[in-house]
Amino acid sequence: MCPDVGSRLIAHMGFSNNCRERRSSALDVRVPFLRCRAVDFVRANPGRQALMLAVEICSACYYVDNTLETVVGNAICADGAAAFLLAAGQQANRSYPQIIDFETFIDTEEIEEVGLQHRDGKLRIVLGASIQHLAGPMIETALQQLLQRHGLSRSRIGFWVVHPGGRKVIDNVQKHFGMTDVHLRFSRTVLRNYGNMSSHSHVCFGGSRA
Repeated sequence: MCPDVGSRLIAHMGFSNNCRERRSSALDVRVPFLRCRAVDFVRANPGRQALMLAVEICSACYYVDNTLETVVGNAICADGAAAFLLAAGQQANRSYPQIIDFETFIDTEEIEEVGLQHRDGKLRIVLGASIQHLAGPMIETALQQLLQRHGLSRSRIGFWVVHPGGRKVIDNVQKHFGMTDVHLRFSRTVLRNYGNMSSHSHVCFGGSRA
């Protein structure tokens, strides 16, 4: 299922919209729980490392109909894989980026705007027209919680890595935060060369200059 069962239960059970659960799903802004668990593992076991691997085969839901939604989904969503290695304690190399904290935000009212549906025995991607306008405010909600927790302001963010969800999504995120083209050069490069890389690039975060 996408959105998955965990995401659907959040509103039904009255859970907080910043709780962490099993995986990334539709219209959320968070680092998926498996990545959080990898961080927790190396922090609890300083002498060990954790390998995080994300693989997504978007072509498995290649569906053909006469809607623009399906045409766009088939055109921009790509197969791909990514991995990173985490370490803590003496094994951690301080010259590489460090994971300090996570923040989650799930908008349960918009949960049906992105995902997959079963139709005629096949998977069909769902991409609501409102997505392009939702990303910026949702990132803002998660970001403010994260910055406040560490006594930081948005001006302290030195670089951004934004999920390449589509040209209009990136354009609206750039407008919402007043980003420059330099801030989004990585996102646009990935979208142009590889497409919307789904879960393996589904990380929205900024890096502090501190």
